[in-house]
Amino acid sequence: MELRGKNVLVVDDEKDLCEIISSELRVLGAIPTSAHSVAEALSVFEQEEIDLVISDIRMPGASGMELLNSIRRKRVDLPVIFITGFTDVTVAEALARGAEAVVNKPFDLDSLFELCERLVEPLTQRWMRGFELTTSKVIEEKNLSYGRGGFFVKGGAPLPKIGTLFQITIDRGAAPAKTFEVICRWGRPERKDLPEGWGAEIQAWDANTAKQGWEHEEKIPFIPLK
Repeated sequence: MELRGKNVLVVDDEKDLCEIISSELRVLGAIPTSAHSVAEALSVFEQEEIDLVISDIRMPGASGMELLNSIRRKRVDLPVIFITGFTDVTVAEALARGAEAVVNKPFDLDSLFELCERLVEPLTQRWMRGFELTTSKVIEEKNLSYGRGGFFVKGGAPLPKIGTLFQITIDRGAAPAKTFEVICRWGRPERKDLPEGWGAEIQAWDANTAKQGWEHEEKIPFIPLK
């Protein structure tokens, strides 16, 4: 199992939920640590080498978003999954701050742990598989903003349906093109304060793109998996 030996920080003021998640993580071979507040979670984060964080958003005192801000100031590579029973923070807002996934309560534990297993796998290993699609869209690089696990496609109305798979070739001008299989994870309609567009999480890359590598590993992740 991908979680075997991984240090997972579980943060929720609901102690019973923390214990349920932690118990199941132990069965999978992970090493969970529970925290019931942001202050407690940050203390653990400072003292231990954490591989994955599962955190509630709304908690008494500081919120999960504040925890995420503190984590991202020190580590951009640490996967953070939000679990929430409220809609006061949108998926787009959470990923813009650097979360890698948002899971709504109530949730299926098996699905949560499948997500966890994927997130602890190195990015480039996730993408080393065959394409499922043959059709390709060409997008000019000027229309993209890159994140650690994908990119934001500016404009493009009408927005694609969430969950739709695409094969995308990025036109980089004089530089070699890059081709990926991506999935639309979120869309944002036109707003006066934010640009319209959609979030593309990379699922796979072709051999030529893999040789070119991924130069955006040090950017915050903003493409959610759920």
